[in-house]
Amino acid sequence: MRNALKRRGGRDFREVERMGGAYSASLCRGVITGGCLTIQPGGLLFTTQKIQVPRDKRRIFIPFADLRGVDRLCVFGFPAVLLETEAQGWEFVIFRRAAFLRELRSCWLGREISF
Repeated sequence: MRNALKRRGGRDFREVERMGGAYSASLCRGVITGGCLTIQPGGLLFTTQKIQVPRDKRRIFIPFADLRGVDRLCVFGFPAVLLETEAQGWEFVIFRRAAFLRELRSCWLGREISF
């Protein structure tokens, strides 16, 4: 798998882990199940490869500068996170939610965001 990513020009898994990790996630708004939420240096990136999803929803980038709050939720019994921006709220069902929130706190380093 790692060699296939290198051949296609993708990132190595170790590089993603250094940036904050990749988490299995589903977007509740629009019911986009089966995606990946990664913590990037400038924000959060949700990606999915499903062909049923419109192209403009396959890659959603949420900059850290736009985030105003993070809240914990349960959606149908699954651990979820609500990311609030000025424009809208994004609800994600995230597996390994505690690890995601821990990494998110460490990436913000002094920004004014409420948990």
